[in-house]
Amino acid sequence: MDRDKIIALVLVVGLVFLFVALIGVVTVTGFVLFFVTSDQGTVVDNTPLIDTNPNTAVNTANTDNTAPNTNTTPNTNTNPNNDPDPVCGNNDLETDEQCEADSDCSSSQICNSSCDCEAKPEPEAELLSNIKVESLTYWCATDFEGEKGLAVKIVKFKNTGTSDFNYNNKVTLKSESESADDSITTNAAYKFAVKAGKTTDIYQKDFFRSTAPYLYIGNTLGKVTLTFEFGKDFYFEHNLTLKGQDFASANCQ
Repeated sequence: MDRDKIIALVLVVGLVFLFVALIGVVTVTGFVLFFVTSDQGTVVDNTPLIDTNPNTAVNTANTDNTAPNTNTTPNTNTNPNNDPDPVCGNNDLETDEQCEADSDCSSSQICNSSCDCEAKPEPEAELLSNIKVESLTYWCATDFEGEKGLAVKIVKFKNTGTSDFNYNNKVTLKSESESADDSITTNAAYKFAVKAGKTTDIYQKDFFRSTAPYLYIGNTLGKVTLTFEFGKDFYFEHNLTLKGQDFASANCQ
């Protein structure tokens, strides 16, 4: 019986020691956790502060109190290739220019004010101031519609200058009046030559038109303009007024 009591007592004492030991472990563990937690809370974070507000960053950087550049208009260049526009007349043949001088064009072209090559203009004939009509010989002829009128069959020229004049090509005679216009040329064999102060004639035989070897000037009274063209080189005009006596002298009434 005493043995049982002793065993029971030993068990009770053992349980007490286990309980005390458990309390001790819990106490020590809690103290350590508390210490560690408290120590971590005092750690200083050296990471720099970053202000994520963009307006604050701008204001901080802008220490000279100057307003930021608010010009947002883009620089629009109308030339997509960024090449300067050609300048005509700067003696530099640039893109989109055909020429800067006549030498940049063909022999039959010239360089115009837009730096483009264009055909040379026809040369202007020179006015002959020393060759005049001395006299006209009329003849009654018919026009191409069968109407009778006055025609010129001989033209006498005079050189009023101080030097001879020669032209070895065809001469064209033209007439313009209220009733008719006509044109005729000399034949290829005719050579126009008149010495200074002298005269020369063109006859019917010198005209190229064999079926009507004359220059028709009309069938009415009034003004007539005769033009004499020496190719595209020279020309002169002669103005006259047809009168009734002119038609009577030619028996063309």
